[in-house]
Amino acid sequence: MASVDLAVLNDHEIDLNTTMMYRHEDYLDAIRLVGEGRIQLKPLMSKHFAFKEYLDAYRYIEANQETTMKVLVDLDQ
Repeated sequence: MASVDLAVLNDHEIDLNTTMMYRHEDYLDAIRLVGEGRIQLKPLMSKHFAFKEYLDAYRYIEANQETTMKVLVDLDQ
């Protein structure tokens, strides 16, 4: 975890603003929007791999970094 000396911020009149990347409510909204069909997940899925091919999945990601969004490793195959 990062630490900040608040006295230094105060002495130099520096403002520190932070944000939280994701909140619980964000996940609830995302699940609702997907359930309502307002967000389509299929276009985000770049490729599927069977669990036994997980190394191939990592190689695929490495070789296709610029065009890969999500690579899924299926556990039920």
